[in-house]
Amino acid sequence: MTYSSIISGAKGTLWYTYKGYGQNLPADDPELWEAQKVLLSELNELAPLFLAPGFGKEMETVSKDKSIQAIIKKSIIGTFIIASNNSKTETFNVGLKINKKFDGKITVYNENREVLVENGIIKDKFKPLDVHIYKLK
Repeated sequence: MTYSSIISGAKGTLWYTYKGYGQNLPADDPELWEAQKVLLSELNELAPLFLAPGFGKEMETVSKDKSIQAIIKKSIIGTFIIASNNSKTETFNVGLKINKKFDGKITVYNENREVLVENGIIKDKFKPLDVHIYKLK
């Protein structure tokens, strides 16, 4: 939800851990708590991107599937593509068009992998609710 909101233009987010009323996220759901810590660390690292002027330019997908959202945005830390699959059930093989002729591989931020770019199209797989961030420069 966080990245989908950012792709849609949000400039701020808010979380709460529902500590109170007999509940405590770190104790009650340690896996979700660890995932939240990773997400917040990533958002902190990418803050200059999110706070850069403008919302980013919406990107076109080859499949034109409405469950996939993507933007490209420049900042002082580089040019990034943020893409998300908003489907809770479907997996998609997606092609994201970048506006230049490029062949090769690009890095997927914080995923320890690269993806293939052929004729200016990034090719990647999106499982339900997946988010991928690609660093171009």
